[in-house]
Amino acid sequence: MKLDDLLSNLPDSLIQGTHDVIKNISSDLRSRDIIKEINEDQSSFKVLATDGSNALVERRGGAIALFSAISIVYDHSERGNKIESIYELDPSQALFIILPKYAVISRANTLMRALEYLLTCSAIEDSKEIDYIILDGSFSSVLLDPMRIILPIYEDLRSLIPDTELRANLLIDLAKEIADKMKDLRTLDAKDAMLTFLSNYYHIIQDILESFMDQVPEGAKITFQHYAISTLEQSFAGMALSRLIETADKLKKAIVWISKDSESRMLTKKYGIIGLFNDLTLLDFILKPREHLVLNDFMDIPPINERRLRFINKINNKRMEIPIIARDLIESIYAGYGAYEVSYVKFTNFVIQLSYPRRLSYYLNGLNQFLSNLETISKLGYPEPLIIVHYRCKINQKLIENISEGLYKRCKESRNEVVCNAISDLGRKRIGL
Repeated sequence: MKLDDLLSNLPDSLIQGTHDVIKNISSDLRSRDIIKEINEDQSSFKVLATDGSNALVERRGGAIALFSAISIVYDHSERGNKIESIYELDPSQALFIILPKYAVISRANTLMRALEYLLTCSAIEDSKEIDYIILDGSFSSVLLDPMRIILPIYEDLRSLIPDTELRANLLIDLAKEIADKMKDLRTLDAKDAMLTFLSNYYHIIQDILESFMDQVPEGAKITFQHYAISTLEQSFAGMALSRLIETADKLKKAIVWISKDSESRMLTKKYGIIGLFNDLTLLDFILKPREHLVLNDFMDIPPINERRLRFINKINNKRMEIPIIARDLIESIYAGYGAYEVSYVKFTNFVIQLSYPRRLSYYLNGLNQFLSNLETISKLGYPEPLIIVHYRCKINQKLIENISEGLYKRCKESRNEVVCNAISDLGRKRIGL
């Protein structure tokens, strides 16, 4: 198909009337006086930026992943911009075998986020002179991720363990057991906590499964194993996020999540728009360079509370709540920081989303001041420190492929046939596909 034909075949229902829609929404937003111009009051400041990455290769019965995370303290002043200090998770300490083979990409991303939070926490404690902390992504997505990951597994368990009381008691006890496993990590230095978790990961899983498998019906054992492993990983990420937010609050530092490609549709839903637009693509046409709006000024955004991380069962007219993550690991986040704000800003020719816990936003010393400062280090439309850490932590895919093959050869020397088979080549590679 020719390129022109491909473009002309897009459905008219998605395209018709878009210019009128943009014009009407722009007029409405401006009449409400919620679109603001960034002021010129720029100052010297220091920002801590963190990003992480992982490279993953799927093998026959699992996956092998390599993690990397970097934080930098980036100094802006009249003399110019400079990287003042660098904090890094050495990838050689973060080689990881993901077993069993299910949802390996999302599980690797969950672990990567936890490592980012703990590295950031370590950097904050060492660099108390910073003014802001910026991370890639969306704060609301971070809070909602556990339910998104765990819900499909829970639904499978509901059909495999139809006894509601047995299922509820198993999962409640599991959450408590995982919380106990996390207690020791909470007392460690942030960087030690991440390395300890990675090195003890399978010992923790083994202890947990040995405590519960005798109680799980035969046909539900594999799904229960998946649920237990996934909630352990989510609990680790929740513990890491809780520690980061509490540390930032204690030191009076704001944390802002910045997304260049958010798919949020809160604004478009408010206007009843379907079709091509999400909030970013709509505002690309509405905001002018150096303009911003705070979505909370236009609509109510309900806080994300603990109820979004619970399954509710009724047993003999009694309500039982099953936490995805034990309350004492994440209560401070959802109780104290679940209310959040969303802002959109256009520095150059495209819009980015900022989201942040409302309770920490007071440390920005005014959003307009923060945006004015951020603009000075966003010549490409996105903060330069986040671009730097993105590229510095990136892992070459060929590297993990070579490491995986070397690991497999080393395994064959040890004659552990089961493990070797799990990390051997995929079937399609064996036949040359």
